Amino acid sequence: MKAIAVNTQHTNGKNRGYAESWTSEQLDGLLSEDWLRKMVAEIRAGDEKKKDKLPYICPHYSEFRNNHRAQADIIPEAFTFMTCVDVDDKALVDKAIKRALELNEDAYSDWQDMVLRIEYSARHKVHIYIRIPKGMTIEEAQQAFCKELSIPYDESCITPERFIYVTGKDEEVFRSPHWLEPLNEEEIAERREAYLLRGLDVDGRPLNKVDSSKLIVDSQLNKSKVESLTSNPSPLTSNQVYPDSYHGFSFDEILKKYWELHNRGYEPKLGDRDTLTYQLACDLRHICGNNFEWLDQVIPCYDGFPLEEKRAKIRSAIASKYESMPYRLKQVLQALKTTAAVKACGGTLTTPPPMPKKLPPLVKLLTKNVPWFYQPAVASAVFPALGVHLHGVKFRYWDNVDHEATIMHVLIGRQSIGKGTIKKPIEYIMEDIRQRDIPNRQREAEWKQKNPGAKQKKDPRPTDICIQMLIDNLTDAVFNQRIIDANNNGERFIFTIVEEIEGLKKVTSRGTVDEVGLLIRKAYDNSMAGQERVGADSVSGIAPLRWNFNASTTPPNARKFFHKMVNDGTVSRLDIATIIHTEEDEDTPPILGIYDHKFAQELKPYIDRLEAASGLIECPQAKKLALEMRQENRDAAK
Repeated sequence: MKAIAVNTQHTNGKNRGYAESWTSEQLDGLLSEDWLRKMVAEIRAGDEKKKDKLPYICPHYSEFRNNHRAQADIIPEAFTFMTCVDVDDKALVDKAIKRALELNEDAYSDWQDMVLRIEYSARHKVHIYIRIPKGMTIEEAQQAFCKELSIPYDESCITPERFIYVTGKDEEVFRSPHWLEPLNEEEIAERREAYLLRGLDVDGRPLNKVDSSKLIVDSQLNKSKVESLTSNPSPLTSNQVYPDSYHGFSFDEILKKYWELHNRGYEPKLGDRDTLTYQLACDLRHICGNNFEWLDQVIPCYDGFPLEEKRAKIRSAIASKYESMPYRLKQVLQALKTTAAVKACGGTLTTPPPMPKKLPPLVKLLTKNVPWFYQPAVASAVFPALGVHLHGVKFRYWDNVDHEATIMHVLIGRQSIGKGTIKKPIEYIMEDIRQRDIPNRQREAEWKQKNPGAKQKKDPRPTDICIQMLIDNLTDAVFNQRIIDANNNGERFIFTIVEEIEGLKKVTSRGTVDEVGLLIRKAYDNSMAGQERVGADSVSGIAPLRWNFNASTTPPNARKFFHKMVNDGTVSRLDIATIIHTEEDEDTPPILGIYDHKFAQELKPYIDRLEAASGLIECPQAKKLALEMRQENRDAAK
């Protein structure tokens, strides 16, 4: 299949008006040529004159009449629905590449899977090929994408016959599987229809009125759709008053959130108001009954947009293909629901709701020594350590499945915000276990001294050794031995606390993020873990993994650490909290209360009750709350 217009014949600037249609396979052959690689190297070494001898491709059209690259010889049906952004400022090259790849991977971006290819140019700048969004012209797509990249828009990049010098496969930074992949006929028809309904040709240029009837027939469009766009629209004749809100949210709120999420908070301006008004109408019609008059009432004339031109965009939107509610609108409504839920709890998007005035006595005790803005984090962080004191205890969840007190907590907050405030409460909770571990560590050390590793007969290792608090630098053998010992001595938990989430990678010999993710999933379900070895001196055995931990990190490190675990159930098993300072608290020094013997004595009765607990514990109030939260989450997901 013919894919792109290519010129390999010009030298010293001659024959630039030639471009023949090549297949993607032919182009790949050219990009792999040694002479092309050598020529690019010579240009970069200073031989600038050779740039005009480079072959080029025309990104916008796959062929021209008589292979003559000129606007007069454009074949509209050969439009590729692709364009190329040229970044000429070397200082912006790395930034532009990084941002383009982020947008291409971002499920919430309008440019997801729209980046087709990125290559360094002959002067080591960059070309970014993108798929043109449906209904946008070359110019509109270039402007919108450059805005997303925060780079200047180059007006010279939008001419239909524009060409790009080829530099070769070695210069590729990224290539999409969809690069030069032909679009299916249905999508091509939809794209051409979107142009025609805007009064544009099938390739997004001003419509040639002489050929318009032919183009409409060729695209199998409903003639009435185009007539409704091109005829003089009549003023509104209905006096009906339409609702000014949807599901409790005013359309003013909806519009404000729409632009906040999808245009960085900017309302449409001269230059983009045509495209953005059309897109807005396409989205809002799903909650305005696909009704022209209702949409006309809701959508403003942004930045002096003439009323009849705005109405033409609304008519075009109504005439376009009507499918299920678009994801963009779902995002807006979900964001409004989330904001409303946060406000209902007494907070804002930047300020968490306050702690309940009435707290369980234990939580009240453990949070009393920290300022109020640290209390939510502390209240959440203490539970892994509290859970370690339970052994042989199970809880029945809302789904009637029994679970143990496996709690793994990650505190995510920016640097120097006070993540260390969770340490003291945890230290006091774990003090009794730390004291129990001391003689056990001593007994283990003595046994090792008497029985050095060798193939001689050794005294058996004491079976009642149980060490629950782990350091963050272990081998697989030690970690597995601790699991087995804890299980054999009362089905107890092991516990780790690390300053930074990266420290969890050291709990086993492999030292990988993947291994930590596997351990988190196993621990949450108390799945069997351990190792089986044949050697007489090897640690061998398996037992249910009961492992609680506390870890802290910053938002960038959290994204880096967990980015591969979002979809495998790891993150959903974690208890995650943060610390948010209000503007008033920003400069307030975090003065902590005193942790002393009195605090320890107040805490002791609670720890003793945890240690004494056993069997199956059912809590009707907790089950009721869990069911309510489950329903709230289902409602929020709609």
